[in-house]
Amino acid sequence: MLNFWRRTLEGGRAATLPDFLRWAFARRVVTHERRTPLDYEMRELKMVWTAPAYIGTEQAHLEEAERQQVAQDAENAARQRKREASQRRLEARPAQICELTRSAGRGNGSRR
Repeated sequence: MLNFWRRTLEGGRAATLPDFLRWAFARRVVTHERRTPLDYEMRELKMVWTAPAYIGTEQAHLEEAERQQVAQDAENAARQRKREASQRRLEARPAQICELTRSAGRGNGSRR
């Protein structure tokens, strides 16, 4: 049986077979397809036995992590748009300087 602790599922206390069966029939432990990393040394398990409360805790953690990722992505996109706008302004400056120089040159030529 596994417990959800911090950001991973970890091995919980060992249970005797009678205790485990009693918990399973009372629905105090259920099978669960894990979605977070597993802190388990033996092998990766796709399905685990855990308490329903830990499934809810894992789900809340995943929702919060997704919310933070969406916020971070939005912040990164805004920063990228700002960088691109700044780059476009910098790229436009030489053209503006050339135009001003040509305008100034025409102005000097008309004074003769």
